[in-house]
Amino acid sequence: MNTLTIPEQFSRALQQLPLVAILRGLTPQEAPAIGHALVDSGFALIEVPLNSPRPLDSIAALAAEHPDHLIGAGTVLSAAQVREVHAAGGRLMVSPNCDAAVIRRAVPTATEEVIEVQGLRLDPVSHRVTVDEQALDLGPTE
Repeated sequence: MNTLTIPEQFSRALQQLPLVAILRGLTPQEAPAIGHALVDSGFALIEVPLNSPRPLDSIAALAAEHPDHLIGAGTVLSAAQVREVHAAGGRLMVSPNCDAAVIRRAVPTATEEVIEVQGLRLDPVSHRVTVDEQALDLGPTE
């Protein structure tokens, strides 16, 4: 079992192979074989866009087969979708826009770790997103 936090896993995965496999159009039947091929090739970040056929089933299959990898969804547009992806076992979410409700729902309330990727920082305590230390319009939720 992996004892790293999700931000630590994400950072390590990007150092290992700075690519995210985006499986647009993946079906649940294809997921196991494609997942094994990607993991065997060194991928640790796998995204199934939510506009794929039965994406939650694909995410569930991939997450079950590869629990030590960050499997999740792309094209996440709502807080409800965040809940659905999490319920399917997803631990990675990519959104094509910056929606405050999605970000607030995606961040675990118990975490206090600031997440930083390529100059974009998400402070889970205040739920404030910053770029180059400049706060974006999300503000604290408490």
